[in-house]
Parts: sequence; C-alpha cells; structure tokens
Amino acid sequence: MRTRILGFAVVVALFSVPTIPGLAAPVDEPGTSPPPAGTDPDQARLVDRVSVPTAVWRPCPPFREQVVGGAQESARTGAKSKAPVLDCATVKAPLDYDLPNGPTVKVAILRRRANNPARRVGVLTVVAGQAGTSGTDAVRDSEQWLGKDLLDRFDIVGMDPRGVGLSTRLKCFPDGAARDEVLGMVDSEVPYTSEQESAFVRRAEAWGAACSTTGRTLASSMSTVQVARDLELVRRALREQKLNYLGFSYGTFLGQVYANLFPERFRTMALDGLIDPVGWTGTAATAERPTQVRTGEYRMGRAVFMELLRRCEAVGDGRCSFWGDDEAPASADKFLQRVRRTPVSITYPTGSHWVLTYDVLVTSTLRFLLTPVPNELETFVGFWSSFMEFEDPPTAQPGTVGAGAAASPLAAKTSAWGDSPEDGSGDAGLAVLCTDGVHARSASSWPRTAAAVEREVPDLSLPASWGSAPCALDTWTARDEDRYTGPFDRRTVAPILLVANTWDPLTPYDQAVAVSRMLPNSRLLTSDGWGHTSYDGSSCVSQALDKYLITGALPPQGTTCHAPQPYEETASGVPGAGG
Repeated sequence: MRTRILGFAVVVALFSVPTIPGLAAPVDEPGTSPPPAGTDPDQARLVDRVSVPTAVWRPCPPFREQVVGGAQESARTGAKSKAPVLDCATVKAPLDYDLPNGPTVKVAILRRRANNPARRVGVLTVVAGQAGTSGTDAVRDSEQWLGKDLLDRFDIVGMDPRGVGLSTRLKCFPDGAARDEVLGMVDSEVPYTSEQESAFVRRAEAWGAACSTTGRTLASSMSTVQVARDLELVRRALREQKLNYLGFSYGTFLGQVYANLFPERFRTMALDGLIDPVGWTGTAATAERPTQVRTGEYRMGRAVFMELLRRCEAVGDGRCSFWGDDEAPASADKFLQRVRRTPVSITYPTGSHWVLTYDVLVTSTLRFLLTPVPNELETFVGFWSSFMEFEDPPTAQPGTVGAGAAASPLAAKTSAWGDSPEDGSGDAGLAVLCTDGVHARSASSWPRTAAAVEREVPDLSLPASWGSAPCALDTWTARDEDRYTGPFDRRTVAPILLVANTWDPLTPYDQAVAVSRMLPNSRLLTSDGWGHTSYDGSSCVSQALDKYLITGALPPQGTTCHAPQPYEETASGVPGAGG
C-alpha cells in the first residue's frame, strides 16, 4: 500500500448522508461541444511577455526523513533501493503579472530524474495536498507512492507555490511572538461553546488583519491564478513543449484553472479528489456560505463514518462489536453529544486513564477516515467503540482535564490552517483561500452560519464551517484583483482524466460528476474506494492513471474500479445506502 501523501486539514471537513448519485459516470456526448479553445489573448500576453526564466539546477540538501543511509524503502514492496538524485532550482516570477518588469518572487522547484532516461516521456508536475502547502515534499517522497512506470518514464517535478516552503514566503507577523499571541487566542480548533466561538472570531479577525497589513504585498498576489501562471512559467523554464500534470485535492482546482487558462498547453492532466471550482470561488448568492460548505466538503465525513458503523453492525459480533445501547449510528451520535456537553473520562482495564474532549473526538474521527486501508478503518471503529465501553460513570466525569488523567493520544490537533510557521503554510493556505473566493462581510457572522450548517449535518460539519472565518471581507482586506472566477467549461485540446472515490471524506463524489459534466473534454474514472483520493487505494485506478499519463489513452467510458472495502461482505455498493 502506498504511503499517503495528502495531509489532513481540519478546515476541510466534509459531507453527509443526503442523496449522492450512483456510480455510473456521465456519458460523453461527442459533437455537442464547441471546438477546442486556445489560450485567451489577454492571459497569453500576461505570461508570454515574461522572459523565459533560467532554472539553475543544484543537488538538493539531504532530507533525513526521506533518505536513511543512502537507501530508502518502498512502502509498496518493502524493497530497498538506492535513493534517487534530487535536483533543486528556483526561478523568478513577477509578483504581479501586470508588471512584468516589477518586483519578483522566487518559486522553488524540485526534480527527481527518470529512472530510465532512454524511455523518458518528459516532465510530470505533481501538486498534492491542501492550498498553501509545499509541492516539493510529494516529489521528494515519490519513490514511496508513485507507480514504477511513472518513475521510470518521467522526470517528476514539484513546485512550492509562492508564499510557502523554499519559495518566497508569506510573512503575516513581524515575529514569532506576535504570531504566537494571535494563534494562542483559542484553545480548540473546533469551537463549540459560545466562549470558544468568541475567541475564534477574535483570532480570525487578528489573523486576517495581520496578513492584510504586514503580509499585504504578497498576500494580495497569491490567488490560484497566480500559481497557475507560475506553473506555466516553470513549464517554459524546463523547456517542455507541453505540461504533464497530476493533481490531488487542492491540486485539482489548480489544474482546472490552468486548463481553462491554457487549454492547448498541456499533454495530459489527471485530477484526483476533485474540488468544485464554482463552490471554491463562490458567487454573490453563496458568499454567506463558508468555502468548504459551498464545495460540499462538510457533508461526507458523517456519511462515511455512519456507513462504516452500519457495515460494522451488519457483520455482527464475529468481526465487529460496537458497544452501545442502540444501533451503532445512534449510539455514536449519543456519545458525541455526551462528549460535547462535558469531556468524558475513560478508564481502560489496563489502568490507563484518558480524558476525551469533543474537538479532539471530531477532528480525530475525520482524520482517521482519510485512510483507504480497510483494516485500519475497521480498527478505528473498534477503537471508537472502546471509548463508549470504558466510559467512566457520570459521577466520575471531570469538567476539565484533571490531574492524573492524560489527554487522549488522539489529542494531537491539526490547526485549521496548517499551523506550520517553519514553512509558512498556515499563512499561505489562508492567503489562497481568502483571495480565491467571495466571503461574508463580518467574521462575527460565523457562529450563526456554523449553527445553521450544523442543523443540516451535526457534529462533523463544524471544522468546515469555521475554516474560512479569517476571510471575512472586513477582516481580510488584501484582495487579488486578478483572482480567477471562470469560465471552468472550456473545451481543451487534450482530454482530462478525472478520478473520484465514492467514499472520499473530503471531496464529494457528486461534485466530481458535476466537474466532469462541466469540462467537455474530460473522462471520469470512478472508484468505490475509501479515503481521500483514489490513486493509492486501488491498483485499478493507479494502473489506469499511469497508463493515461504515459500514453494519453483514457480508460473506457463508465469504468468503475473496485477497491478494497471495510467489512467487504456487507458493502452496499452505493454511497449512503442504508439511510
């Protein structure tokens, strides 16, 4: 099983039980779409008038987490292999493409050379993870998750988007102390009491104001259209005739923007874990809805978790003993509400004692659902059930984490915005999110909005509701006048391969169907798999995707791949089946 490369972002919480289309992909309708479009002259002018940058390659510094003793181990085969040579370079890009000779930013790229140069197809650019995260990390670790044929036939390239990593970093605070003061305003990344909500609003306002003042110059030039232009500049710097692109999660939105800006400048483009571009950017009618609610990301976390519980209950005590007085989904709901009212004390027969808080339970549940591995999903259901089985009597419940009680080991929280001052990803993620979309006027409206969303989808929707709070228009005043809002339906010269899991807890399958219908020259490959994105959860998907990137050949229309399933014998086959 390939090592997962996509980090968990609490902000991107998820979907629910409502109606989701069946597994059949939409039918192609040849002859009904306009002919392929070329690059819009205005967009071509902005990028093409910039001199082709020179990429000066140097050996990358050693990465201890990747290379140990000159060898690395493949997560798929366990085989030892000589660590690949990684080259690093930077190219200069305009801070503002309207001013091609004005201030510049540094864009860092990392290249892993093809294993078999004699059969080399070209360069494959990989973008994985959430907005504002390093693109070089995935390439650095590509031996562990990309297929052998891709590693043999392509130079694999990753780019750190402007604002993060080894590129010019966004700095929203004058120093670490100022940053810590703002981030320390909250004690929960999922606010669920009025006091926590007030603190969260204050932090959102302070963070947005910092990026709109201290960080304003770069923050106002970080929307995805700028990253897409930088990507085109990197293609030219690499002297590649056309782009080959593999995008996951946020990388699917970047890919859609690039494809609509430059519809004839790529050879292959595969997008896995699709983000709805219209929901991401928003409209005047949807501005009051938080970004991750608009895209539907708030729904499926609950749907996936409840389906796991239903399958667990169906196999019975032989394989699953979910402890509770009611059916498993109802028992889980009641436990969530108990923990929401007050932290729950748990004492195991071994004597270990935990105190479990609501925010930790919610964020940890969403994080565990990212895995495509059935055994791990089944283990997590058992782990979750053990909380209920060994819950201390109410008289022993502490109001807070008390002396002698350890916080649950699940308590390692992920900041809603990737709190990582080392590489700048927290500030950068916000800058992309806030400048890409339209947002509500005031951060003070978020508690009311979150409550309304929770009435639609209880509990597991909360992280999604709060993720874009710093983007309120009165708070985040650093605007990118060039932000891209469409069109997203241009007919490209080369076909695009779209890939989607039906049980992805971050990006809804119905949104993938919508994107496939929006892009006239695209093909949707469906997997009935679990976890976020499909490539490392199904050999059927990875083989089809690898073949497409190497040869350009699409899988047959309507192809559905079967992936390993938790509680396989009771799988319903349809997302959300069972109510």
